[in-house]
Amino acid sequence: IALVCKLHVNVTWRLVGAVSIWLSLLSTEDAVRWGFYDLVTFRDQRDLYNCSKPPCANGAFSSGLALASNLCVFLLDFYFTRGFAYRLQDEQKAMQNVIYAAEWIANCLSRFDLDSAEEAITTSPLPPPLHDAFSSILRN
Repeated sequence: IALVCKLHVNVTWRLVGAVSIWLSLLSTEDAVRWGFYDLVTFRDQRDLYNCSKPPCANGAFSSGLALASNLCVFLLDFYFTRGFAYRLQDEQKAMQNVIYAAEWIANCLSRFDLDSAEEAITTSPLPPPLHDAFSSILRN
């Protein structure tokens, strides 16, 4: 949600915090087996474990390492994907502005309103090739 939509900064960071807390809960449950899996599942988990007295803990070091790697992957992915999504949305807005400007200039030229077309060409955010093409049409 936070990657596709430009949400308010507080909402975005609350979502990131919620996912980070969820990963931390899973990691601490994996390390010390405090009963979180039993709260969120509806079946007996004892037959899934391969130790003498289930539930079996994986240890603090391996769970901490798993938490650090999961958080690192999540946060880096969020950072890069959010940057890409924001840049893409900005590009879409810029292209939409260029399309509107080209439409306005073409409309002015089709009505032979050369003064309005010249003003639109000079004030519009057109890329150089399109600016040159419209200027050439206007000169002819």
